[in-house]
Amino acid sequence: MLSCIIVDDEPLAINVLKNYIDKTPFLQLKQWFTNPLEALSFLQKENADLVLLDIEMEQLSGIQFMRMLPEEVQVIIVSAYSQYAIEGYEYDVAGYLLKPVDYEKFFALAQKAYRFKKGRNNSLLREDKTANFSKYIFIKEDDVIVKINTDEILYVEGMRNYLCVQTEAKKFITYSSMKSIETVLSPDDFFRVHKSFIIALNKIDTIERNRVFINQQVIPIGETYMHKFFKFIESKRP
Repeated sequence: MLSCIIVDDEPLAINVLKNYIDKTPFLQLKQWFTNPLEALSFLQKENADLVLLDIEMEQLSGIQFMRMLPEEVQVIIVSAYSQYAIEGYEYDVAGYLLKPVDYEKFFALAQKAYRFKKGRNNSLLREDKTANFSKYIFIKEDDVIVKINTDEILYVEGMRNYLCVQTEAKKFITYSSMKSIETVLSPDDFFRVHKSFIIALNKIDTIERNRVFINQQVIPIGETYMHKFFKFIESKRP
């Protein structure tokens, strides 16, 4: 089951989406909101897998709303304005629906979000019965489960609904999220420096301003993560 909420300041649009959710067997509507601030408050206390989100709202725009969402929450934008589509996809949204919403298109995007949730839940496994963090993880690549030694990982890159795990030998692609892999990598050995990058600390070659260099790969340091990262680096200097 995929739990969802609706955030839209148009009651008519909410009623349409509620009707579509009722017709979709794998969707569960938890709540609906005309005020996006109330929706954010709800999500601080309750979990939801998916947000059906309008863009143009008075109290808070949909773009501002997405910036405050937990990373694991998927978003389908529902808007009367097509010009927001490109900006929405920069936030890795699950899809974009134009009002008036067609049920067939709604169902296709809901299925996509549901498949992503199932794939994410099955894509990362950790063997840690004797320690907090194991020296290896398992990832699911296509239909094959691959064991990866964590000391071989150079960095992890988030790419929309997928992860690229770059090791010394090769690159692995798995259907998952940055939030999920953070839970299976030791914070003593790995550091998130950007919304799209987690790096292996012992693989760093050099750091220059807002960039990290690892094995000739240039990795940006995001503003959100910069202070914490450099504070950590300073703690390791003699």
